[in-house]
This record gives sequence, structure tokens and C-alpha cells, in this order.
Amino acid sequence: MTRIDTSNWSEARLQHRLALQCSLIEESLQAYGRHVYIADGHVGADWIRYDTSTRTAGLPLAALESALTQHLNCRARIKQQDDRLAVLVRRSRPPVDLLDLMQSYRQLASERAGILGLAENGRLVQLDFNQESHVLIAGNSVSGKSSLLRTLATSLVAASSPEQVRLLVIQGSSSDGLAPLSYLPAAYLSQPMIASSGEAARALHELAAKVESSSGPAGLRVIVLIDGLEILLEAGQLAVLAPLTRLLAARESVSVVLSTARPESDLFNYTGSHISTRLVGQVANQFQAGAATGIVDSRAEQLPDQGAFLLVREKRMTYFQAAHADQYDLSFLMMLLRQDHPSSVHKSRPRLLTATRSAIHTTSHFGL
Repeated sequence: MTRIDTSNWSEARLQHRLALQCSLIEESLQAYGRHVYIADGHVGADWIRYDTSTRTAGLPLAALESALTQHLNCRARIKQQDDRLAVLVRRSRPPVDLLDLMQSYRQLASERAGILGLAENGRLVQLDFNQESHVLIAGNSVSGKSSLLRTLATSLVAASSPEQVRLLVIQGSSSDGLAPLSYLPAAYLSQPMIASSGEAARALHELAAKVESSSGPAGLRVIVLIDGLEILLEAGQLAVLAPLTRLLAARESVSVVLSTARPESDLFNYTGSHISTRLVGQVANQFQAGAATGIVDSRAEQLPDQGAFLLVREKRMTYFQAAHADQYDLSFLMMLLRQDHPSSVHKSRPRLLTATRSAIHTTSHFGL
């Protein structure tokens, strides 16, 4: 069961998005020397229109439209209304929306369980870390591995207390796919997100020692999330591999979730027996598909890209579409989680999204 009250959040979620997009449009216009304040957006079925007081004369509209699309991280168009600039922002919905699932299935989720998505029959697919030991997520660069990790971590925290679950987040790849998790309440993070092999080796060694000595708090399960394992191992080599192998050999009080684009790596020849569940997206070829799933004819190489996964457990496969939350919904979730846990977030974190909208009481600030 989610610990967040989801019963009346649809309007607050929309207002949060409007406030953020207003601020991001203002930032983009400021880069072109136009200082404007946008009070609100006009919501349509497919687009949200933001009217401004600035004139279009002298603005490089094509360049501005491109900058807005990049800054907003969604399709943006510029429209001229009586020589005034209006910005149209595309409303897009993922095939499976994480926040909708959290609202619809809030009574089904158990503590220490994280949402993955929906199976073909409409059944909720989740990972229950009361029962799971270690998990492998495999797929190519467009399969949606980082998004799935974010979905799993965010929904897991929403369903659990800090006394039940603590996350150790390691970004092995050069991308910032797990950066939004830095905005989780500090009570849920064992330390700030790690992005270097040296820090990862130290943190994994300390955790392995604690797990082996059974010195952690009773009832607490630490979930280690590693995105881009192959890159982390190339940089850290044995200093990372040794404590990681010790953690994979443990099953009490710790679970490791590994994400990799190279499931055929020799590492999994040695540690595959410790992996209880595999989540496999599109891979390059049949050889990688067999290595990732442990099944000769899984056909994982034929999966459509971006969010299509196979859950493999005990040689049985379940197809599911991963749930997704975009940057606006992630920001909204982080705000709600920090309202439940008002202690400050870790200071060493990247910028997510910030906005101030005193006129919109549900999204006046994020406390970032």
C-alpha cells in the first residue's frame, strides 16, 4: 500500500506541471532577453497553451522553438497571437503511467514492493523485496533500463518507510538517468548518489562488511541500485567487483539491482546463480537475449524498444510494459514524499526542476 495519499492528487499533479512549465518557458525567454511572467496555462486535450505578453518581433522563432523543446523535454511549438508570443506544449502520455498505477493499485502494493508495470492481461507487475534477493535489468541503450530503475525505486519508497527500505544509488554510466533519485528524502538514502568508481567501491565494501556482521538495524533492507554496471566495472575493476560479489552472495537484509547493456559479460557467469529475477528489454542479438534471460529462445532481441520487458523468474517469462513517469511527475512525487519526510535532502544533488508559483497553492514551491 502506498504511504502517499493519492485519492485527490489529479488536479494537484496537473497544477504542478503547469507551474514547472511556466517557469521553464520564462527561463528560455530570458535567454533571449525577454523577461516575462506567465501566470498559468490553458489546458487542451493534446496541448497546453501558455500566453505571454512579449512581442514576437526580433525573436528567432525557429531557434526559440528548438530551445523550448529541449528545455521542456517535450514537443513545443510557437504560435503568434496578435503579435504576441504563445507557446504550445504537447501533452503526451506513456503507454503505462506510473502515477495512474500508484493511484489505481494503491491497496494492492505491499510494503517493500516496487511497481514495474502492467502485464498483457492488465495485471500489476511488481517486485516484492520481502521475497526477492537480487535482480538483473538488461537491455540496449533505448530499452528503458534507467527509467525502469527510477520507476522501481520511486514506487518502492512510496510503499515503504525509511525503517523498512534504504537505497544505495550508484550511477555507473555517464548518463544522469538516476539523478532524480537524489531528490528523495534523505531518510531513504544511505548516502548521496554515487557517480565514481572509487566512491562506489568504498560504499559497497562498507555495506558488505555491515551485512556480513549483521550490524544493520533490524527490519531494514538496503536496496543497491546500479545503473551501467559494465561501465562501473571497467573503471573500478576488482575494487568494485570484490565487494559486489560479496553482496550478491548475501540474501539477508540486502538486495542488489544491476542494470547492464552487456548481459553476456563474464561477470554473470560467476554471479548468475545469485540473480533471482531478470528484467530484460530489447537487446542486440539472440546471443545477448540468451545471456540476459537464461533461456535459449526468449526472443528478447525482437522486443520493441522503450519500455517493453520480459520478467524472467524460474525459467518462466512474463511480458510487461514498464510504467513511466516523466520529469514533471517525478518532481511531483518527490514533493509529496518530502512532505511526508520534511528533513532536508542531501545537498550534493543535481538540478531537477524548480519553480515558484505562489498563486498556485498546491505547487508553490518544491523545497529543493
